[in-house]
Amino acid sequence: MPGAGSRVLVFLAAALAVPSPAAAQGAALSGVRGAVTGPDGAALEHVVIEIRHTDTGLTSSIRTDPAGRYAMTNLLAGGPYTLTASALGFATHRISDVQLQAGRIHSYDFVLHPGAMTLPEVEVRASADPRFDTGRSGASTVVSREEVTAHPTIERNVLELASLSPMAARAAGGTTIAGQNARFNALQIDGARYQDMFGASPDGAPGGLANARPLPLDAVDQFQVLIAPFDVRHSGFTGGLLNVVTRGGTNEWEGRGFGYYRDRNFVGSLDASAQSGETPDFRNSLAGISVGGPIVRDRAHVFLAFEMERRTTSSSGYNLGSADAFATRIAPDSAARLIEILRDRYGMEPGRAAQVSLDNPRENLFVRADWQLG
Repeated sequence: MPGAGSRVLVFLAAALAVPSPAAAQGAALSGVRGAVTGPDGAALEHVVIEIRHTDTGLTSSIRTDPAGRYAMTNLLAGGPYTLTASALGFATHRISDVQLQAGRIHSYDFVLHPGAMTLPEVEVRASADPRFDTGRSGASTVVSREEVTAHPTIERNVLELASLSPMAARAAGGTTIAGQNARFNALQIDGARYQDMFGASPDGAPGGLANARPLPLDAVDQFQVLIAPFDVRHSGFTGGLLNVVTRGGTNEWEGRGFGYYRDRNFVGSLDASAQSGETPDFRNSLAGISVGGPIVRDRAHVFLAFEMERRTTSSSGYNLGSADAFATRIAPDSAARLIEILRDRYGMEPGRAAQVSLDNPRENLFVRADWQLG
């Protein structure tokens, strides 16, 4: 497990994304359902319902039952999707730019009109999302990829996104949801539990005391904060659920990189009333890169994200040589005499009585590969 001053390597790989119940756990997936009727309101059977992910080309299809209803689950959260209903003797009906939220079943109904010609234009009117919807699983906040990119973060920690929920707060002790202790929360990545089983980390994630991060921020597609879900797929927590849906590759190659550096020269001096009047020495550099694209178009895709951080800070507390002798309970002359004895009499090199610098390196690597078998 990661410790102070050690490298942290997080490697996550979702090797297969197959539209079946075994592909991934439901917490990171979504679905659609609805009914298909004719212009007279009668249910239409054997209508082909197809959903296609616009960026990757991955498709799934199903036929309506005798009651004209359909349901498709285990779909990757996000979008955009294009939902199409087609049947012999009826004009095709298409809904574009469909966005799916993790852990939710969305409803889309179709009304097909007779005709063999393709309509030049289809108008779809959307209404406000109802507050009471059977597709919901309790109070929640969903952060999209666009919001993740636009949201300013100090540490580039995915858990900082929880502060976008009105029921959550980010503090030094971790993420508090509905006033509960941060150790009562559960963290999932693509439906798999990612938890500090020892309770040592203040934010509930492994390696939190060593400044570790669950995964690079560029690898986040959706971030979900569930307050009190009444869904049998969510359990094992008494605070809240932080659910991360990772990002996959598309049919277009794309990438980005960034760099960041900060030290004491970029901040002002402390107030003159402070003990030293100077800003403690520190250095923080952070760089990263992400790239994704197709291995085989419309079938296999890959996405990679990497972050590297080097952080150096001065030791905290009372230090010999920099703090008052009354606080350290050791006189500077006594410390100098001890160093001289260890060096001259015993041949040891004890160093010097002064403040020391602490190094804290961090590295995160995320790789995801998706392959549609058929």
